[in-house]
Amino acid sequence: MKSYPPLFRATSRFEAARQLDFPGLNPSLGALHGHGFIVSVLADLPEDAGGYPGGQALQLQQSVQDHASTLDYGFLNDTIADPTDANIGRWMHDKLAQLNVKRILVQSTPASGVEIDADKTVFLWRKYRFHAAHQLPNVPAGHKCGRMHGHGFQVVLHAQEQDHQGVRLTHDDLDTCWAPLASQLDYHCLNDIPGLSNPTSEILSSWIWDKLSPALPQLKWVMVYETASCGSIFDGKQYRIWKDTTIDSAVQFQCAPAGDPRAAIHGDTYTVRLMLSAPLDSKMGWTIDFGDVKTLFDPIFKSLDHQALYERVEFREGDTTSIGNYVLLQMKAECPHITGVQVMGSDGVGTILDSNSLGPGLPD
Repeated sequence: MKSYPPLFRATSRFEAARQLDFPGLNPSLGALHGHGFIVSVLADLPEDAGGYPGGQALQLQQSVQDHASTLDYGFLNDTIADPTDANIGRWMHDKLAQLNVKRILVQSTPASGVEIDADKTVFLWRKYRFHAAHQLPNVPAGHKCGRMHGHGFQVVLHAQEQDHQGVRLTHDDLDTCWAPLASQLDYHCLNDIPGLSNPTSEILSSWIWDKLSPALPQLKWVMVYETASCGSIFDGKQYRIWKDTTIDSAVQFQCAPAGDPRAAIHGDTYTVRLMLSAPLDSKMGWTIDFGDVKTLFDPIFKSLDHQALYERVEFREGDTTSIGNYVLLQMKAECPHITGVQVMGSDGVGTILDSNSLGPGLPD
């Protein structure tokens, strides 16, 4: 079985002040203010990037950090005209023009940001939270989700910034569209809401899509976090789900040159994200039970967590691509619905192996 070509992801943070020319409904954004920004870059890199097998993501990280450092503790307007999140992303895209950049994500607050694809099309996103109870009426007897319970749900709306006529969407527009749904969902039992008698993450994501898309034609994706580690994505046609797990592993970059600190035995806490897609089960209301995904992954988890991966030949390069390839091939043998795996280190550097790698990025 074959894996997928890797995309590498690197993340950097910087603190900076700015003033915006068009602050929208929030006039304070036109005043001098500041943020702790997060910039992530996804790029397709050649095998020899980084100078040795396993070094690609590290080279990307260094490039992103070098450019982000020129903005750190500065006044962005001195470098970028009208330094919106989108214009910061465009600036970074230009600085990394020598790389095959596929996507840039800029996050200025924990609840909002932008994504910019390879042709510089901009997508806005905003995260919302609501508190709700639900139960799944069609699960087998004894299934924990058949009991009434609750979650602190999160919803992320992604929409294209400009439509084909050049009309520009803002985060304020997303807020306006979301407000009526928030009043229906927050502090309610989802089962009591028309259309949500079986309120799985998948059905909730498509319900939100159906409510918003008529007034928001630029809507691209709806993401529902049922918990911090799992959720559903709906794009108007297809459902995808994800499930996150962390592993604590010892690694060694055995191809790194002498003197590189990564050539020594070391370790990290990695986040492994499984991406899956399947038709919606008309009775259960889900594509795949999150519990089944966890069960299928458990033997793979145990083979990686608290293990000396450097002792195994498949991990001799020591990088996130090695871990991702292993997980993907093992999961494919057990679950035909797996479409991809993402492995990220604690520093935000990692690898995406995905048949649909240009779906939405999940906010940091």
